[in-house]
Amino acid sequence: MKDNLENLVGKKAINIVLAKSFEEVNNHKFAALLKSGFGKPLVEDYFSMTKPSHIWLAKYKGYYAGAAVVEPVPNLEGVGYLDKFVVSSPYKGKSVGKKLWGNFSDGFGKAIWRAKKGNPIINFYETKADGIITLGDVPSFAFFYFGLNSKELPVALSYAVNKKPSFIEPDPIFQQMKGGKL
Repeated sequence: MKDNLENLVGKKAINIVLAKSFEEVNNHKFAALLKSGFGKPLVEDYFSMTKPSHIWLAKYKGYYAGAAVVEPVPNLEGVGYLDKFVVSSPYKGKSVGKKLWGNFSDGFGKAIWRAKKGNPIINFYETKADGIITLGDVPSFAFFYFGLNSKELPVALSYAVNKKPSFIEPDPIFQQMKGGKL
């Protein structure tokens, strides 16, 4: 991008807007944001299987620079499941993630989320969580939470554990062939 992206949030060049469902979001732009941020395409039914109550979008000149997507955890009043937290590569380090996190944490006093153990912002999540849970039968994920009491945590954790994957994972055989390791 030609524009100087330094401190865009502070200069109000990036606007954070709140949508209550994917019907209020350009799904093509949103899918492109997630692919940019995570390097993988979404599963075909992502927009129908995910039922957010809050989608904070960081927008810059019509582009989606970042997002925080939160679903309500069933049977737990006021508890959110952070389904996606993403900042597009050109906007990383420009305070976009900080602003999105502020909106999310101000909007929810109780939340749970999961992250793949190799996630580059896992250290950030560790600083924001009251606790971290790892499970032997779900070895690829760490589960983070804040504000949950001992009765809410098992219900929220069960919801997070059982969430269907959102991304199409690369075929390991294809990856091996591509890397010449077969």
